[in-house]
Amino acid sequence: MGTLVPILQILVWMHVLWWGVQGMTTESPEVIGARLVDGSRKSEGRVEVYYQGQWGTVCDNLWTIREASVLCKQLGYTGADEVVIAGHFGQGGGDVLLDMVQCTGDEVNLFECTHSAIRTTACEHSEDVGVVCTSTGSVRLGDVTSFGKGRLEYLDENQGWGTVCNQTWSQSDNTVACIRLGFDPLSVHDVFPASGGDDLPIVLGGLRCFQQHRLDECERDDDWTPDRCMHAQDVGVQCKPPVGIRWVSVDSNFAGIPSVYYGRSWGSFCLDNWDINAARIFCINSGFQDAVYIASTTGGPVIPPSTILNTISCTGEEEYFTDCSQIEWAYQGECSQEARPFVVCQDGQKALNIVNPIPGYPEYGRVEVTVNRRWKGTICNSTWDQAAANVVCRELGFNRGARRFLTIGGGGTLQIFDGVHCTGDEDSFSDCRSELVPESRSDCDHTQDAGVECFANDDSLIDFVSGAGSYEGVVYYQAEGRRALICDQTWTDKEATAACRMQGYEGGTATNVTDLGPEDYTDIFQWDIVCDGDEERLEDCTLTKGDTSTSCAPENVAQVRCAPNKDLDLRMTGSEFSEQGRVETYKNGEWVRFLVIPTPFVYNPIYDRLCKAMGYEEVLNYYNGVAQMPFQEGSQDTGYLCQLQPLDSSFQCSVLTDTTGRRSNYETGILCKPFDIVAYHPIRLVDINTNEINNQSGRVEIYHDGQWGNICADAGYSELHLWTV
Repeated sequence: MGTLVPILQILVWMHVLWWGVQGMTTESPEVIGARLVDGSRKSEGRVEVYYQGQWGTVCDNLWTIREASVLCKQLGYTGADEVVIAGHFGQGGGDVLLDMVQCTGDEVNLFECTHSAIRTTACEHSEDVGVVCTSTGSVRLGDVTSFGKGRLEYLDENQGWGTVCNQTWSQSDNTVACIRLGFDPLSVHDVFPASGGDDLPIVLGGLRCFQQHRLDECERDDDWTPDRCMHAQDVGVQCKPPVGIRWVSVDSNFAGIPSVYYGRSWGSFCLDNWDINAARIFCINSGFQDAVYIASTTGGPVIPPSTILNTISCTGEEEYFTDCSQIEWAYQGECSQEARPFVVCQDGQKALNIVNPIPGYPEYGRVEVTVNRRWKGTICNSTWDQAAANVVCRELGFNRGARRFLTIGGGGTLQIFDGVHCTGDEDSFSDCRSELVPESRSDCDHTQDAGVECFANDDSLIDFVSGAGSYEGVVYYQAEGRRALICDQTWTDKEATAACRMQGYEGGTATNVTDLGPEDYTDIFQWDIVCDGDEERLEDCTLTKGDTSTSCAPENVAQVRCAPNKDLDLRMTGSEFSEQGRVETYKNGEWVRFLVIPTPFVYNPIYDRLCKAMGYEEVLNYYNGVAQMPFQEGSQDTGYLCQLQPLDSSFQCSVLTDTTGRRSNYETGILCKPFDIVAYHPIRLVDINTNEINNQSGRVEIYHDGQWGNICADAGYSELHLWTV
């Protein structure tokens, strides 16, 4: 009995020691432990487990930081820093004991995680997984603001986690830190000043790294101490997303087979579940604007590296592809070497073109899109709508957007943009969502190619003819490439107001200002226009087109009388002579003082522009301030301080009340020189019957003092005058 007790004690101590060192599990009695092999330090290496008297390796299929953390905690560490795949720590011997390991993170050893049958022939030793456990010299990111960006923290042997000082910090140091965090060593990573680490000690600084793989392997300044730094000098790093385009064709740097850096290896994606949303996130992470095309590499080049990422599901809204769901890392599964996605990323803007089936109408036709100056396609009409059409028209220079969207087939052998979605607020069609696919993969064919009819740049022009002035008359409207009257039985003050606002007036009424006899009109729009009174333009109202008849009852021909003045109209008052006076401008429904800051030693061209804007040849004299003014003073309390815009000689004005007394010093008066002859005034010919502008015959009208008017025949009009006109 005395001999038996020491033997039992020895066995117990051996049992405890084996458990403490090797991380033995209570879940499977046959499993004696786990270990890390062939690493440069004891906290890293190839994962091996002991089962039924044999050491074996673990396959890297599906391994993530969760599985690595369970293994590291099983070995007595606080967690894991990195998963290392593809036999990076060398190929083991014996059997591959575990495969398809998936943990929740709460297990105490690997055998508590789900896994495939023990001992597998479906995995080779080239897929042996390794891990790097958290230990002295580990790094992590604190206060992470986005993927791979945060305050760099270092695990010190004595003080625990602390910050890193940026003294002597260089790009080489930055690269080593990002490598240690699991990012691609070939990428150029960024550094920035970090904050928020005041509650941590400063534990590292004075580093001088050069191609090392860990910060604790780098040289350090002998005289560096933490008291030489403040937390304002804490290092922050931004490591580039571990993605890239590799094995691309020689003539393209934006198209190719996506690859990803994971577990210290570059690999590819499987085409399974790969769609335009996954491609979009991948392209954006790679520094491009968007993805426009995906295809399979079947029949193309064989891809040497193993599959890194098998299944992935993205919405297209993720910031990084690692945020996508259903990711299966380091697992090839049933994915063949040829089943890889080929992606075209958008490099710059998409070029738009309207292919015109009708000569002379550049605003009408089928929309074609070119990406990266090479990939060209039409647009499927399945999601084509007014919002997308507006974006296309505006980008092509038709400022008022699209009159309508439609279907115009005929795209031939071009590829097809599917799933186009625009909100209508985009500055460019490049900002809209779309996917470029071959016709064989699209639900559309080229009979469904989308088209558009844009508002032509000369459309939406409006003019009032045969009234007492330019503010009233029969409405002539420019649309669909022609100028015509509007025949509308429901024309009311609301529609008249929208028409007047197009000319800059505040509003108007549907008033018959001239009598029209019964007749047929060669150019007339049979439209039913319905406005609610808030529109600024007729095209903003609801417009229903009628038949193509040229017959219209005179009472249905649209006429208007606008408020006779509009914003920034000008006049001179306070004098009995029309060519001189105190200047006033019309603003917000009333005449107010036109104010100019005096420039005593520099001539201000605004005075000459005022005279010309009111129909005079030039300024002869000008006055500033009430004290200089020879004209009768007005009674307005409000004035508008104005200046001349150099690019278009327009006036820019802002309100100025008389709270400071400046108004009396800025008051403006002018004396203008009238034109000596009528030739300086614009003239036009208006058809007597149709009231259309006609360059060959018609009633002579002259533009003077801001309005069109007739010339009285009783004033001695002769053939000489006709020849002059």
